[in-house]
Amino acid sequence: MRWPWNKVIDAIETDGAKTRALITQMMGAAKSGTEAIEMDLDGILAKVTAQTSVIQSNNTLLAELSAEIKANANDPAKMQAIADAIDGNTASISAAVVANTPAAPAAS
Repeated sequence: MRWPWNKVIDAIETDGAKTRALITQMMGAAKSGTEAIEMDLDGILAKVTAQTSVIQSNNTLLAELSAEIKANANDPAKMQAIADAIDGNTASISAAVVANTPAAPAAS
């Protein structure tokens, strides 16, 4: 937003009350802009927090799968069960990524 400096100068030259009103108006506009930025930052922080939770869940899943594979390397039936669980989790994770990925911007 461009500040109306010419109006401020005119107001200073003609009327002190008008000057105060213009300064108050400009300060209000600046405060509104700051509040909007703060609200946007709160939304971004919530999204980052949610992503962090998802990342931590994925890390836990992978660590547990690794431990299960190591613990059951000599048991073909359990290895198949682990493989099936990985396939199921992969499908769930893939669906979640697709559902939460914004569409690419349209070509101009």
